Amino acid sequence: MLAMMEKYADNLEALVEERTDQLIEEKKKTEELLHEMLPRSVADQLMRGKRVEADTFDW
Repeated sequence: MLAMMEKYADNLEALVEERTDQLIEEKKKTEELLHEMLPRSVADQLMRGKRVEADTFDW
């Protein structure tokens, strides 16, 4: 019984690690896309959860 629980815990740990890696990779992709769509200063503020006031930008 104890061996089964240890195996189950090991499997869960591996699954959590895999999903965490996937989350980190998707977050990187999201940040890259945001930086491609918006000026860096605006994207950085949005990623920090800050409010962004409307402004004009020259590309």
